[in-house]
Amino acid sequence: MIENHGDFEIPYFVLYCDRCGAEANEAFDEWDDVLDWKQNDGKQMGWTSVKEKGEWEDRCPACNPFRNASSENRKPIKRSKS
Repeated sequence: MIENHGDFEIPYFVLYCDRCGAEANEAFDEWDDVLDWKQNDGKQMGWTSVKEKGEWEDRCPACNPFRNASSENRKPIKRSKS
């Protein structure tokens, strides 16, 4: 999730993992800066956005469902059906 921790005149935004609450080690001046970071540096670090039950969630590297997938195809880990 992206939260505004500033005020009306001087906003700043912080990215948190929706699963565990971990905070990205960055603060951003604009909402769009957070989105750009997630697509570039954040993606390289393992941050991702996942649609879970119709809602988008931000995930840190530890909670990223694609983390253990090969880098070529980035598919989630397949679970055996019981």
